[in-house]
Amino acid sequence: MDAESDRVLAEAWPNVSRFHWPVKCLQNPFNYGEGAYQLFYLFRANFAAALLHKGRSFWMVQQDTFWRENLLSLNLSSTDSDILFDRADGTMGTMIAGRS
Repeated sequence: MDAESDRVLAEAWPNVSRFHWPVKCLQNPFNYGEGAYQLFYLFRANFAAALLHKGRSFWMVQQDTFWRENLLSLNLSSTDSDILFDRADGTMGTMIAGRS
């Protein structure tokens, strides 16, 4: 959603299509609990639902998640999963994003 991220992604993966959609009210920094934060999550959820409705594949990363492994080093071509979560514990238990 920002020009810097779009530029870095373009440099790292020049053959991957990107969609840069600047949303004016989300351009300034915001914190958890603020209206812009809630708007961002609503926008992201609606955008993901629209892509799925159109049958489009996409890759989305949670911006405030710390992954234990580099996503680029994972062999994602060997999975038939539709969605990938990083587990909140190291045992591959049922907790994802603080919920079980």
